[in-house]
Amino acid sequence: MKKIASFFILACFTVPLFAQLSPGIGVGGWARYVISPVGGKGTIGEEFTADNLYARNQSNQNWYFPSRGKVGMSAWGNSEYLGFNFDVAYIDGTIEAGDQAKLWVRPHDIIMFQFGKIEGNELRSGIQGGRLTFCEEENDIFTRFNPFMGMLVEFKPVNGLYIGASIDIPSKTGDPAKNVYDWEADRNAYQIGIGYKFDWGHLRVQLLANDGGVWTGKPIQAALSFTAIHNLTLELGGLYPLKDLFDNGVFSPAKGTLVAAYRIEQWDMMARATVVGYPYAKEFAGIRTKFAGVIKYTINFPLFVGAEIAYLSDYQENFYTQQNDSQPVLKDGVDLFQIVPFVGFKYGRGEFRIGLHWEQNFKGEEKKFKFEIPFMLELNFL
Repeated sequence: MKKIASFFILACFTVPLFAQLSPGIGVGGWARYVISPVGGKGTIGEEFTADNLYARNQSNQNWYFPSRGKVGMSAWGNSEYLGFNFDVAYIDGTIEAGDQAKLWVRPHDIIMFQFGKIEGNELRSGIQGGRLTFCEEENDIFTRFNPFMGMLVEFKPVNGLYIGASIDIPSKTGDPAKNVYDWEADRNAYQIGIGYKFDWGHLRVQLLANDGGVWTGKPIQAALSFTAIHNLTLELGGLYPLKDLFDNGVFSPAKGTLVAAYRIEQWDMMARATVVGYPYAKEFAGIRTKFAGVIKYTINFPLFVGAEIAYLSDYQENFYTQQNDSQPVLKDGVDLFQIVPFVGFKYGRGEFRIGLHWEQNFKGEEKKFKFEIPFMLELNFL
């Protein structure tokens, strides 16, 4: 920890110097933080007292779950054939590696090799969702290449065509000499994707073979973007598992998502709908749906107002229960509704918002609610 902190302090002084001395060296910063100094929760019909009040740090989703405030610095070095990217972030009181820590080499214009902790966003959706509701999931449309410690190969043989393949080889022992990848036992960390950009949109498909996270059941994923109509972007994405991870199929979901984003003059609007099912479940596990929307109106730059809404059917804080045979089983959830009216200011590469977050469930005997006053600050100097 001390070594990382020392490196971070040293980099703050040395990287800007190199950034001035060499055109191939750069430095930038990025941050997003949400805090609710006032909040409360209770049950409709019951007395609300001071004991129901609270304050919360990182009050809602912050670049996906888990919610964590981030303040970071990025350094990069680029030449015609070689380069690096390195991010350091202050997250929840600790300094750790950020989104990327990688080296890359481009032996030819059409191919690149990357090594380390990597984010490959060539095939991902470009539509931004909500900031103060948690309905959006980053991978609903298309999952990025994201080896934690591995390799990504990118191939662009013709204009518009992209082929990517990655493998993630995480350390299991902490001893590099023993960190051997057993292909037969661990062949679950590769990802292969292909995409083609047309004049009217972007078509892509990929195989996700990791058995954890959103990659359960070794699914195949496909997405189509439609951009032929001026100011309108439509994204359709689907994911289907090619195997059943468990006997009851709970952790092998199929998913479909439709997103629309429209911008005209001072208005920005976004709507998304996601349907999730479990095709391998022995018994019908139900269909879970998610709906979200954002509307923003710029009154007079930099001032804007707007609102976010989100609805989730059968939402569960803890997604599954554990049976005696250690197989995960879905719990009954609640139908959860969120709305957040907000006001904010946009300053170039930064944005500040203040909102009023209201959350309430509409299923079950007890109708619980929660409210918060979130303050969000976002900066990007990359």
